[in-house]
Amino acid sequence: MKRMYIFILFFISSIVMGSTKMKVISHWDYGGSYDIVASGKYLYAGAGGQVRIYDISTKEKINNIKMEPLHLFYKEYGTYKEKTPPVNILHTKAGLIHGLYADKNYLYVIGSKFVIADISKPEKAYIVSSLNIGGKDVHVQGNYAYLTTPSPYGDDITIIDVSDKKKPKKIGGIDIDKFGGHWNNIRRLYADGKYVYTGGVRNWLYIIDVSDPKNPKLVGKFPNDRLKRVGISSVAKKDNYVFVVAYHYGFCVIDVSDP
Repeated sequence: MKRMYIFILFFISSIVMGSTKMKVISHWDYGGSYDIVASGKYLYAGAGGQVRIYDISTKEKINNIKMEPLHLFYKEYGTYKEKTPPVNILHTKAGLIHGLYADKNYLYVIGSKFVIADISKPEKAYIVSSLNIGGKDVHVQGNYAYLTTPSPYGDDITIIDVSDKKKPKKIGGIDIDKFGGHWNNIRRLYADGKYVYTGGVRNWLYIIDVSDPKNPKLVGKFPNDRLKRVGISSVAKKDNYVFVVAYHYGFCVIDVSDP
């Protein structure tokens, strides 16, 4: 019995010692897609934990962005490969990517964390920094990034100072629950001027004044008195009108000339 114990202890110690030399030599995070954005001559597609970057400078290159079946001995198999691979792949380590926003030389990513990437040279794009704040959507204006960060314990809208791309930091936020909303339904947002627009199930639209990013204030809301269990899946704004999409129930147009 003593010999057996010695062998087991030796075996366990060998595993522990060996684990310190382990390292990841490859990984595959290509998965579901929730957002995509085009900027300049390039397309940035969220796929699982990756951002796949494609050249869309010509119609021919756009046509080549597709999956083709593999053939063997004139037979088509159910395995597919890209006809033209992306010019670059960013491995964000942000879990499943939910939102993307491109602004000049930078790409902002939101998944299980917030990530900033330098895309000044898309073929050589790289991660600049990240912040351990997860969310569903991101929109950037000037030096601030606005995130939907639905949480039962904190802010559902989070404001990040991105003036220093290497050191983004949270400076403000707002808890929708305190205004009759519900955190679990906050998904998309749109930032325009001094206002951020978002919505959920109880209210299809919340208008948040972010003129003071450190102290955002709810200034208006539009109640959902039509489809009580239906929230919004997207939001956009043009001039004095906000368009909110109610999943598969169509969309509505809201006049926000007086927030």
